[in-house]
Amino acid sequence: MSFWGEAMSRKQGLWETEQYNEGRQALADLDALPGYQVTEKERMFIDATRVLFGNGSAAERDQAYAQAMRGLYDRFPTDPEVATFYVLAVLSTIGTERGMLERGGQALRDADSILQTVLK
Repeated sequence: MSFWGEAMSRKQGLWETEQYNEGRQALADLDALPGYQVTEKERMFIDATRVLFGNGSAAERDQAYAQAMRGLYDRFPTDPEVATFYVLAVLSTIGTERGMLERGGQALRDADSILQTVLK
């Protein structure tokens, strides 16, 4: 999971910055490990991160990553770590341009509801 963490450190969705090639390289380094074993949840995190550093524009990948994280959240709805990463993924789809936060109101309400549930 250390290579997953390295890849994730290369994407700062809330600030709309990323080091795309470095994130892809971290995932390639993970693939080069012989016979690494992960849990179902870890596999889902890794697969979602592959989407985040996959093909398409940053906005397209952010949307697809949020959907992948939704699947992880649906599978593990009471896991605070999963919920937190899902909320960050959703918030990363809103954008920082003027007016985006107002248009992202439903996403913000959903994020708040999820966090209120799991971070009691």
